[in-house]
Amino acid sequence: MNTLALFNNKGGVGKTTLTFHLAHMASRIGYRVLVLDYDPQCNVTSMFLDEARLLDLWSDESDGGSTVAGCLDLVRRGRGAVRAPELQVVADQLWLLPGHLALSRFEQTLAEEWSKTMSGSNERALDVTTSLDVLSNLGAAAVNADLVFRVDPEGVP
Repeated sequence: MNTLALFNNKGGVGKTTLTFHLAHMASRIGYRVLVLDYDPQCNVTSMFLDEARLLDLWSDESDGGSTVAGCLDLVRRGRGAVRAPELQVVADQLWLLPGHLALSRFEQTLAEEWSKTMSGSNERALDVTTSLDVLSNLGAAAVNADLVFRVDPEGVP
């Protein structure tokens, strides 16, 4: 599995649009592609899914793994591990783990725990700071992805 994350501190430069098109093109030429929407703005999710599907996903109170926020909720609350993702099929050989506006709650937890990772005895800090990578690996393994695209919030490499 290879991961591609497009990064620029400035918004509006086309990272999300480029990710959307590269993912589609890679799947069309035979790669198994996974897109992970780690941005609470959920722009790439709204490009891949129609409004009805988005409303179904975002109104599901039990979101146990159908969105990024659902997969990370137990980690955010200090109650458990990353949940296995329920990936959305968007095209042949192309899957998406949709974003969710509630992911903004995880950003705060991530910022708070990041500085605590230097303390080797702080397992919670390590669980939180590695959870996005764990989720990426779980998603990639679920579909045997050749290529993973991560859409991260601006300013996060």
